[in-house]
Order: sequence, then C-alpha cells, then structure tokens
Amino acid sequence: MKNTRSNVFKNSHPYPTLEDAAVTRPGSHILRSATLTAAMVAIAISTTTHAATITNTATSNGSGSWETSSKWDWASAGVTAGSFAGNDFVIESTFKDDSKTTDTFDGASLTVRATLAFQFPNSSNISRTYTVDNLYLDGGDINNFGGSGNTAKIAGNITVTADSRIGSNNIVESRHIQIDSRVSDDGGNYDVLFAGARTGAVTKYTNAGNTFNGVWMVTGGQLVFTNAGSVGGANINATGSLASVEIAGDWMAGSILSVSSSATIKVASYDWTVSGLALDGNTVSAGTYDISQLNALASSFSSSVAFTGSTGTITVSAIPEPASLALLGIVGLMLLRRRRE
Repeated sequence: MKNTRSNVFKNSHPYPTLEDAAVTRPGSHILRSATLTAAMVAIAISTTTHAATITNTATSNGSGSWETSSKWDWASAGVTAGSFAGNDFVIESTFKDDSKTTDTFDGASLTVRATLAFQFPNSSNISRTYTVDNLYLDGGDINNFGGSGNTAKIAGNITVTADSRIGSNNIVESRHIQIDSRVSDDGGNYDVLFAGARTGAVTKYTNAGNTFNGVWMVTGGQLVFTNAGSVGGANINATGSLASVEIAGDWMAGSILSVSSSATIKVASYDWTVSGLALDGNTVSAGTYDISQLNALASSFSSSVAFTGSTGTITVSAIPEPASLALLGIVGLMLLRRRRE
C-alpha cells in the first residue's frame, strides 16, 4: 500500500485535512482522531482478503492442466473463476494434468486426497517438472500416467498429513516419479507407499533437506534416495520380489530397516547404520555386516531377501524393541491389503 496516511488525509473532506490541523478549535483534535481511526479501519477491512478453499469438479479427469478453470468448483466457494492466486485447492477425486509442459501451480496450496496424475506424450525418456509451493499429501497419491520411461518431477514442498502413496503402478510400462520437493510431515507417524507393478518403475527422492519421519514403504518398483539426507528420519519397509531400495550415500540416521518377501536392498559401496534390521521378521543382532554376511544371515533365516553391492556395510547399532519391528510388519500387511483392494 503506497502512502496510505497521506491518502487518508487528502481524501477525507469535508473533515479536517493536514492543512486544517494547524487550526485549533475546542474539540477539533477529537474529531480528527475519530475520523482518522474510522478511515484506517475502513482501509484495513477493504485490503484484508481471506483465502477460499476450492475443490475439483467431477470432470477434472479430462483434458487440461491443473490450472484449467473448468476443473475447479469456483461457484461453491463463491470465488470468481480463474482466481488461483491466494486461494487453497483440494483434490477430492481423480485429477489428471495432461498439459504436456513444465508447469507451476499458482494457488496458495494444493491438498491431495485422491489421485493426482500427470500425463504427457508417450515418447520414451521425457521428463516434465511440476512445481507446487505447498502440496499437502492427505491420503491421496501422486501418479504418472505418461508413457514408458517418462519421468514426472515434482518440485516445491510436500507435507504428509496422512498415509499416502507416491509412484506409478502401471502394469504394462515403467513410468517414473522424481520428488525434488522437500518432504516433511505434520508430526504424525504416516506411511508413504510406492506400490509399483514393475521392477523397472522408479520413485526417486533427491532433496537432502527432507524431514519426513514416518515410514517409506515399497512393495514393487525401485525406491531410490539419491543421497542419505533425502531419507529424512524415516524408517524403511521393503517387501515383495518386485521391490528394491537404494540409498546413494552413507546412511547414518539410526532408523529401522525391515525387509521381507524377496525384496532387494542395494547397499553398493556405502556404509549404513541402523537402529534395527529385520529380515522376514527375524531380528538381526547388533554388529557390522558386509554384503556376503548379510546374505548369509538371510539364508540362515530361510529368507529370500537379497543384498547387493561391493564394499558396502550395514551396522546395527542396537536391537530395537520387538514391538517396533512388529509395528513395521503390521503396517506392511495393512498396506498390501489396501493395495489389493
């Protein structure tokens, strides 16, 4: 707001102006004070705006981007169509963005409670970046409906507020999602599931500033962290022959790693330290293990879990309470059941 006070004085006739202030009359200061107060309140009211919450329409699964006006129910929110800036948006049913271009969402926030899918040309190995400053993952999922080999990249900030999913589960093509956003949570203990239907599908996290403290779940596809920091403070649960986990760095977060049902853990040449390691429900004793020792342990437990790498090691710094490992197992079963449904 430019020069607010001078505008108030100059446009308040027939009430006193700055020039009138030099004239002193009994009670005139009271009149000037009351006038100024009323004017200031009026200006404050006129310039104060409240964000509206707009949900998507039933036709939001059709063509267009997330800023196609017809995909949002402006009328129910009492907002002029196309008024993205400053307002909050909620996806309550499947929403498809097939804009085929790199795009930035102009709303103040975007809450995902259903499927948010990105679809762009079927040509292989194409990537597009979609930026959301404030994306709330509230029980929904982020998916890639694009062609084989294509990568949907998400930038900005993601806050997890309920158990949710990130990753493509297409059974025919390997489609990828890369999360460049900083991922955090609202303080709850949530799971983020990647239930890829193909081993070639990749969900990748790149932001070293991630502070997510829930559980990264993978039941299919490659769950990849490009640096140790991108894991945040979360535990990892990998289960299923189609599932693998890769952390490209020395992971020293002290979290729990639970592996089962023929999943693969790619340690490479890195050194990891975890507070607990479970192989098909069997607790591994404290100690440092190289790749061959880890695979020998799996065999001793009659587990088909596989560890790959060269000089990498996993150090178990302590044996977690049985309840902690049991909880991870229960969470995995629940998510597998939800996947089947």
